[in-house]
Amino acid sequence: MSKHFPKGSYYNTPFGDPVQGVFGWDCAQWVAAVRQVHEITSANGGVPILVGLDSLHGVNYVLGATLFPHNIGAAATWNPSLVELRQVFC
Repeated sequence: MSKHFPKGSYYNTPFGDPVQGVFGWDCAQWVAAVRQVHEITSANGGVPILVGLDSLHGVNYVLGATLFPHNIGAAATWNPSLVELRQVFC
């Protein structure tokens, strides 16, 4: 794979749309997928791959993960106590 792509990273996820009716993977499935990418690139003499997921306001492609509103949405509540509660999950 890395022989075709000169960069050493992949960003985001295959779940822009459901894949065979599935909207995401759980943590164990993501770990397995990332390990498989590393094994493939290592076996082909490629550079180590950095895999990233968009998680600005929650990891919405990880099943069971917490999803928060954007900061502007939280600010629009005008409820500082509610906004402060988000740190409990981080």
